[in-house]
Amino acid sequence: MKGYRHVYLLSMLRIAAIAVGLVLTVTAAFCADDSGPKNDEPQKSSPWLILPTLSASPKLGMSFGALGSYLHYFDEQSQVSMFGLTAQYTTTDSMVGGVFASTSFGTDYHRAVAFVGGGIIKNDYNDYLGTGMPLKTTDDLFVFAGRYQYRVYDN
Repeated sequence: MKGYRHVYLLSMLRIAAIAVGLVLTVTAAFCADDSGPKNDEPQKSSPWLILPTLSASPKLGMSFGALGSYLHYFDEQSQVSMFGLTAQYTTTDSMVGGVFASTSFGTDYHRAVAFVGGGIIKNDYNDYLGTGMPLKTTDDLFVFAGRYQYRVYDN
């Protein structure tokens, strides 16, 4: 059954990557303006944020991936809100990813953060904890985190 989870997660990450790629391609095509600024109007920036990710850790090895998010202001007094997804593939043949939201609304009196993620983490130790014994592990990861804040009074 665990082998099927790996295939399912891989197919879900591929679908998410294709969806993000299509959304970004369509957005770039519609937002492209080759005519230059008109009548000294300020140029509107794109609400999309796309970043490559690169990291190294003892557990996952070297990892590379991407983060894509949509930025939105619910009102002028609130901070920018971000809705997005991230995915990484590592040199240990592990995959992790997630969907997140960080919001600020109600004239910045309300803030909410949520994250749902998961992955398959593989490790291959030649000398596990100095015991001289090799160890191979495959772990399933699922995480959910959330936070809500309400500002009671101003400073």
